[in-house]
Amino acid sequence: MIEKKVIFDIDTKNLNEEGVFYGYASVFDVVDEQGDIISSGAFDLTKCVPLLWQHRQDQPIGKVLEMQETEKGLYLKGHIIMEVNQGYEAYKLLKAGVLNGLSIGYIPKKYKMDKHTGARVMTAVKLIEVSLVTFPANKYARVSSVKSQYDADQLLEARLVRLIEIMRKEFT
Repeated sequence: MIEKKVIFDIDTKNLNEEGVFYGYASVFDVVDEQGDIISSGAFDLTKCVPLLWQHRQDQPIGKVLEMQETEKGLYLKGHIIMEVNQGYEAYKLLKAGVLNGLSIGYIPKKYKMDKHTGARVMTAVKLIEVSLVTFPANKYARVSSVKSQYDADQLLEARLVRLIEIMRKEFT
């Protein structure tokens, strides 16, 4: 059994609830630094997987809550458990823009060799984990948002203030 790990960049901008992030763990049809290409439809999305720190099985820091394949790649919603020391540290590094990698660990099920690039083209893989990592391999895979509860509360407050302003104008 071969286990394959691929590393991807992440970007941290917008945030929702504390520890929740969204982004692409894999982007299709890109040769990664491992010499592999993931094809659309390659992922078996029957279950969500753990979120690890730097692919360390002894350091789970959360879980993937949702996954779906889009035209671009494997899009996910993940949750970092803030009560786990390494999870809290990873979250702070994400927020600070210091940590910028997202990576998948998978087992190849079906692949073919690309004669032009020499890359393995993955047509079926078993996803076993997603990791936050320091060094990304695919520059196109990004976390699109990571939020804290404070940020979500601020957004809700701004919406409520705007709604009150609209109502005042309507009824005066």
